[in-house]
Amino acid sequence: MRKMKFESSDLSITEAVEKMFQALSNDLGIGVSEEKAGWRSLIDFGIEPSHQSELLRRSIVERNSRGQFRLNFRNSRIRQEFKKFNQQFEQLDCFLEDIEKLNEAQRILTQITEMLQSAPEYWTYIIALGWWRMLELSEFPAKIDDIFNEGFSPEDWMIKAPRCAFELALNIASKYGEIDGFKEALDSLERQGIHTSQSFVPLSLIGQDEVQKVMRVLKWEEIKEKLADFNVKMLGFLWTLYFVLQNENLLPSSAEFSLKLNQMMWNNAENIFGKKQQDLLSNLENTLKKLNERGIIWASDIVRLPEII
Repeated sequence: MRKMKFESSDLSITEAVEKMFQALSNDLGIGVSEEKAGWRSLIDFGIEPSHQSELLRRSIVERNSRGQFRLNFRNSRIRQEFKKFNQQFEQLDCFLEDIEKLNEAQRILTQITEMLQSAPEYWTYIIALGWWRMLELSEFPAKIDDIFNEGFSPEDWMIKAPRCAFELALNIASKYGEIDGFKEALDSLERQGIHTSQSFVPLSLIGQDEVQKVMRVLKWEEIKEKLADFNVKMLGFLWTLYFVLQNENLLPSSAEFSLKLNQMMWNNAENIFGKKQQDLLSNLENTLKKLNERGIIWASDIVRLPEII
């Protein structure tokens, strides 16, 4: 690849491109939109204005209406010419994809938040879906003696307990309204324009007698009794968001944008519950601590936040 040397600083075009990449990454990383990211004066890239025509002729840079420049990163020919920057181009692509995901995630977050504020009856569905997702991903830890006392073998427990996930979620949600089943909860979101995959269905349910046994092993009624309403709703809200975003492939791939999504979710939770994130977390932690003191040490492995939180 031919390099240009710039008279004032002897800075090669390769080094200038590195600075352009850095400017784009810095801006995108702090949430600047693609349209506004990376624009600087040529001097900021260590390039004399006299070299502007050559850079534009080779389509290495693009210029905006304010006379600022940035790397022409959408140009496929530039990507071929600067193959040594493949990793930076890939990182840039990930950032741009994550920005799109974050924008769509914000739309869904706002939609669900406004739905719950204008139609509180939807809490029943949000709790059912969120708690189902939380419980479905649990390994259902419990005391081995309690498992045996209810007639389960360890193998039976590992199979049957997870199949009770939606029944347990319904048990929680029914306190807040009537709900017939899993499909009704999914359909409730679809009616609001919040898409979920109808292929998601709970594992085959087991008889109510087995569900009751699972509830006794888990000390389910004691767990329910200790959880405040806003804790139940918070968990339902956050896990439903996680379920919808995961299903729509809207979870970011980069740590920077995962943190941004995390904060977006908590901002919406604070808006709904009128409590600060730390207060919501502290209350849940205190509740789980009380359950632990009562010997229900597995509660924190079942009642928990999504990993992204």
